[in-house]
Amino acid sequence: MTTNRSRRDRVGALAAAFLMSLCTAPATAERAVGTRVLNAADHAELAAEISADSVVRVALLGDRIERVIRAPGTFAVEHDPVAGDLYLHPVAESAAPQTSAAPHGPGAPQALFVGSERGSTYRLNLIPVSGGPSQILVRNADLETEDRAAPVPETGHVAAIAGLLRALAGGEPYPNYRVETADQDSAADMDIVPVEVWRGPRFEALVLALGVGAPVDAPDLAAALGPDVVAVWIPEHGARRHVAERLAVAVREARAQ
Repeated sequence: MTTNRSRRDRVGALAAAFLMSLCTAPATAERAVGTRVLNAADHAELAAEISADSVVRVALLGDRIERVIRAPGTFAVEHDPVAGDLYLHPVAESAAPQTSAAPHGPGAPQALFVGSERGSTYRLNLIPVSGGPSQILVRNADLETEDRAAPVPETGHVAAIAGLLRALAGGEPYPNYRVETADQDSAADMDIVPVEVWRGPRFEALVLALGVGAPVDAPDLAAALGPDVVAVWIPEHGARRHVAERLAVAVREARAQ
């Protein structure tokens, strides 16, 4: 097995790509079990199952929902114009008025036409099922490419994470942080094994060794790691995406020791 130092060197060689991805990182904090991520392009028609018996959040990664048109269905739709998210309430649990003269029966699809702040449009056909996911996230790869090409504004939250990652990449001490070898025996998933942990007052940065069965996309890895994760980076898609010993870096809110 390679040493922790050599692992850091390999992470450092790819740290620039991580920093360019930080603009989209805050959304990962809310990903958890019960989340479905839909890959989309502009004007896409998407279909997904959702929870039939709980409130469902619909959001766009790296974008905001600016307007929505709903077809009659079994959900009342609430639009949060500030966050740019939608919340779907089952009719039985909502006092919202219904526009349909003949409501659909249980399990009828809910159709939504969504326009985004950045100019994209999507049609969502959401099918309520018992035990379905309570969160739908739509990811537009074209917008992510534009974000990676743009300069990263290093202010506030992003600057703090970027500074930590620069220190990790260079193997240099970072103020008020200590570096520890991770307890690999305590890994809950042997395809996601912590190698090293940088602990500080605000964040913890984990260097992870990913096995063949580990998620290949950052949103899926963030969902597997838990809701306190604020940034995740893994290598770009390519020939090595399903091989063992890939490295990833995850930053999460600091935990009490």
